[in-house]
Amino acid sequence: MSSGESGGSDWSGDDSGGTSWGDGGGGDRYTESSAENTALTWILRLVGFVLMAVGIAMVLAPLSVLADVVPFIGNIVGYGTGFLAIGTASVLSLVTIALGWIVYRPLIGIAILAGAGGLFFLFLKLARDRRKGLPPRPVRV
Repeated sequence: MSSGESGGSDWSGDDSGGTSWGDGGGGDRYTESSAENTALTWILRLVGFVLMAVGIAMVLAPLSVLADVVPFIGNIVGYGTGFLAIGTASVLSLVTIALGWIVYRPLIGIAILAGAGGLFFLFLKLARDRRKGLPPRPVRV
């Protein structure tokens, strides 16, 4: 037998993280792997949201440049398009996450989808109040 081979039921695998017999640590590896996957999932969701917000802001950037003929108007339009980009990206990110959840856990997916709909209507309400010139009312939760 070579140094990499072992006979009987005492096989312990190699150092590559493979399964081994008799160590009794399978549950610990599963828990650790599950926590790593959860962290990676949330990091990727955050990166997706940021990239979506940046992309939408880049699409809306020409409006700010056009309004930059009058300097302070360009700044106001720039803030407005930034707010619009973040709002749109948050709603679309939640919808994307909800559609993924609907396949595996429909109740959670539908709840996230309902939250995205509520956030969408909140942004519409804020936009209507601003258009009317009314100060935004505090949101009661």
